[in-house]
Amino acid sequence: MRAFSALAYLFTLPVLLAAGESSEDLKNMQGLWRVTKSVDAGKEIPQEGEDITVVVFDGNVIKVREGEKSNDLFEFRLFPDKSPKAVELRYLFGKRKGEINHGIYQLDDRKLQICIEEDASKNRPKAFESKVGTTIKLIVLKKI
Repeated sequence: MRAFSALAYLFTLPVLLAAGESSEDLKNMQGLWRVTKSVDAGKEIPQEGEDITVVVFDGNVIKVREGEKSNDLFEFRLFPDKSPKAVELRYLFGKRKGEINHGIYQLDDRKLQICIEEDASKNRPKAFESKVGTTIKLIVLKKI
């Protein structure tokens, strides 16, 4: 039983560390957000009608819901001391389970910008932009 407890502790430690970050940003991200702009490899994705994407930040987990379907579930970790502020997203299920994507973020009151490099082998973006020919996704969210 002790071995199981020790293993459980080791596997949950990264989650506890991420959730316990002394970051005001982590606290302010909690709750429901609506995607107001999404640009994938330079192409803007409409965010209106049934295509509205909603994102829930719950502890150190992000739940993404596009329209009527739940699409992705990520564990995230913030690095607010980097410049620009950095984030890591780890897929929790599906074909990309365990994959970590690197990104940057900017949080201003009720507006959040996240720019993610979707190719896990590449470094995080340096600017909040998504250009044609890249694997960078820019997402702008507004707190609901």
